[in-house]
Amino acid sequence: MEPSLLRFKPIYNQLTLGYLPAIVNGAQQAGIFEFLVKERATVNTLAKRLQLDPGILEATLAVLAAVKLLVCDKDHQYYLSQSAQHFLVKASPASQIRDIRLFCMRPGPFDGLVDQLKNGAHHFDSAAFATKEGLLDHEQRARGGQIQEVVDFICNTPQFASFKRMCDFAGNSGYYSEALLNKNKNLTSKVYETPDVVTLARQTVGDRGTCGRLEFVEIGRDIHLEDFGRGYDLFFVSHFLYHLAAAEHLLWFFKKVNQAMHLGGIFVSNHIGNAVDDQDDITQSILGLLARTQGYPTLTLDESTLKQALSLAGFSEFRTRPGKAGTHLNNTLVSAKKVKEM
Repeated sequence: MEPSLLRFKPIYNQLTLGYLPAIVNGAQQAGIFEFLVKERATVNTLAKRLQLDPGILEATLAVLAAVKLLVCDKDHQYYLSQSAQHFLVKASPASQIRDIRLFCMRPGPFDGLVDQLKNGAHHFDSAAFATKEGLLDHEQRARGGQIQEVVDFICNTPQFASFKRMCDFAGNSGYYSEALLNKNKNLTSKVYETPDVVTLARQTVGDRGTCGRLEFVEIGRDIHLEDFGRGYDLFFVSHFLYHLAAAEHLLWFFKKVNQAMHLGGIFVSNHIGNAVDDQDDITQSILGLLARTQGYPTLTLDESTLKQALSLAGFSEFRTRPGKAGTHLNNTLVSAKKVKEM
């Protein structure tokens, strides 16, 4: 195609969206979302109450309205959209403010991309995420839709009401376990994590008010040497299997999972699957690059690869819920029933 017939506009529009995190973060820190969750306001009212420049405020509100975070009514009063109420207000349990601020960090995650393109990625250090802030970030991100999806999927398993024992492998601070224990009062959960994460979790969340039904268990970094326990009705793994799949160790892992479960028990995987649409494909590609620059091999797990390894490890009767438009990260949920001993 002749250059004169090409249009730079689609590329320009994509690049312009790169300014959005700083705009949303600035609006949040200026108190705009916290004010508008309580009452509607015109530009002038909001400027006076928050002591902001009316001209800059008007332009900022126009951006936030354009991306559907604010709505302007017929009286020119602004109020929060449902998404903003849910994700951009401090008091909301699903607040994603901490995650948005990560997009505004300097230096940014790709500031060293030229060097990494020439010299390769840094070594991945999982211990770098074992901080109180890291635990909180993981949990708040999951509250943006992942926990709700996982709980709904597992609760719709026919056997769920009869489950007594659960393993939450690499379960961070136990937020998935807590949500499931709240749905089944007879269920107990062992959350397996590295010693540094277990120590932090015990200090920050304890047993999450479950009266001892949630227990953190230390596991070494070389899981080949570890025992996963025995007698589980439910074995849940979230965002852990990527590097095992990359190293072709899934079958080995699932055989150990098989040995830890009752016959007829249910295994559930929650991992990033295939993109739902073109926009998700862009997001997923960028997150994949981010993972590589941090020394992590991949950030997706192919559903067919997962099912093949599970089948060879004595599992069958699969249920699948593909990633949905509207839930970020496109998590694909897969469950499988243990049908034979290994």
